Amino acid sequence: MIKYKALLTYNDNELLYLVKENSEEALEILIEKYRFCIWNKMRDMNIEMASRDDFLQEGLILLHKAIDSFIEEKNVTFYSYFHLLLTRKFIDLLRKQKREKRIVPFEMLEEYVIDVGSHEEYVKESRIQFSKLEQIIFQMRFLEEKKPKEIARDLMLPIRKIYDGIDRIKRKMKDEKEKNLNI
Repeated sequence: MIKYKALLTYNDNELLYLVKENSEEALEILIEKYRFCIWNKMRDMNIEMASRDDFLQEGLILLHKAIDSFIEEKNVTFYSYFHLLLTRKFIDLLRKQKREKRIVPFEMLEEYVIDVGSHEEYVKESRIQFSKLEQIIFQMRFLEEKKPKEIARDLMLPIRKIYDGIDRIKRKMKDEKEKNLNI
């Protein structure tokens, strides 16, 4: 492994040219040089330690794609080009992580009730306050087991509104469960 200061002496344009000429050594130097950039970006964006290996792999894959797609005639340095792509990729990955943490799987509803047929009784007996729309969505989605697309079509509403309603229902049910567990 080459020391970081030694890596800085290599010119990106020369390395890119050599990589396009199938030089394995130039590719290794470029990878080592930009591995530091990827680590710095992870540190700057406060990536969790548990996720850093995954983000490093994504960054290295992105580096290979950036090498292939970089156009020198665009009057931008390779560093700037890669840095922009890396920032966008990490933001996208962080958004996906947050989204995955927020999703409450349908199977969690099973924890609230013994069988699927008793969903309605559970909702009536609990203190969960659903709006009229949420009540209709709950009935159609969880009791009639319709797909969100079908519900949107039947109610003549945008599908986004249906998904938001389903998310609110799941969140309210989760909050109710947590309250019951804390009693």
